[in-house]
Amino acid sequence: MDDTARLVDWLADADEPCPVCGYSLRGITAPACPECNARIELGVRSPDRLVGPWAMMLISCAVAFGFDGVMTLLFSVPILVFQAGPPLPVVVLYSFFVTASLVLSLTIAGLLRWRVSVQRLPRKRQWLVAWGMAGGIFLIHAAVGAWYIWVWR
Repeated sequence: MDDTARLVDWLADADEPCPVCGYSLRGITAPACPECNARIELGVRSPDRLVGPWAMMLISCAVAFGFDGVMTLLFSVPILVFQAGPPLPVVVLYSFFVTASLVLSLTIAGLLRWRVSVQRLPRKRQWLVAWGMAGGIFLIHAAVGAWYIWVWR
């Protein structure tokens, strides 16, 4: 029995939705969705190999990296313009943005390199790491922003 016959045979009694449009594939006679005409293939997948948590980690780091990179460029101007040297809070904030940009770029590289390793973690741990990373990035940036506002009030 070939894969097409196995697929049609299995979907004769199974209520599976089309992965493209969600239409029920029960009773199809050809390996295509009758609603949207998407090709259907027989395959094996694991619910543990999620893309969502990994993508959340990557997006959290990428957004923060973009923000920190822009802020590094913006803070470079006063550091270069002040003849006697910029005020200490500006130097501290500039140092934070440079360091954060470096750490985030290395984290992004690690996430890209070890995607499969991250996806092999148990589902719950993937989400815990993703939410922890996003929350940690937010809290660190919020704390530095609050410190800067407090220093200049």
